[in-house]
Amino acid sequence: MAELLSNPSLYTDFNALAELRHRAIADKNKAVGEVAQQFEALMIQMMLKEMRNASPKSEFFDTEGMRVYQDLQDKQVSLEMAKRNTLGVAQFI
Repeated sequence: MAELLSNPSLYTDFNALAELRHRAIADKNKAVGEVAQQFEALMIQMMLKEMRNASPKSEFFDTEGMRVYQDLQDKQVSLEMAKRNTLGVAQFI
């Protein structure tokens, strides 16, 4: 938990890609690990989205605002899960 607080990352951090490019120039092995972690986050995000689409919808909670909020939440949750190697895809890659 302390690691998450000391090194916060949001999926809306657009400067992270530029920083990753600079780190890749300096240390390619470390950059490969970070890219693998981002791939795992993307995969988890897609899984969460498909699970939401497969579940029944409620007429009370199926508004545009709720869908936007759930999308934001899914993106952030997927990043946090990937950081913790929940599925282990990044380690496998």
